[in-house]
Amino acid sequence: MNFFFWNFEKNKTLIATFKGLYPHIGAFKKNVFEFRKDNTLVHIWGCVVLNHLLYGIPFGTKLKIIYLGKEKTLDSKHPCHNYKVEILEIGKAKEKIKK
Repeated sequence: MNFFFWNFEKNKTLIATFKGLYPHIGAFKKNVFEFRKDNTLVHIWGCVVLNHLLYGIPFGTKLKIIYLGKEKTLDSKHPCHNYKVEILEIGKAKEKIKK
């Protein structure tokens, strides 16, 4: 599978439809979330914050994801990526977890 990753450093906001999830990808076994923006599939690496924010949102839902930047955490030496997710339109689950 070829992934096209959204660059939040260049574009802080993504408005797209949540299409699917690829679990356990790469050396660190992270989630990769798949979205459709216009007619293009774009992907986002999962992290603790995004995994939490997207948990339970049905596939097919139109979302606005805003990258808030890196923030310090209380129990880690490394900052985490922080996001805000807004539901624009609830969708019906036509997609599913992909392997």
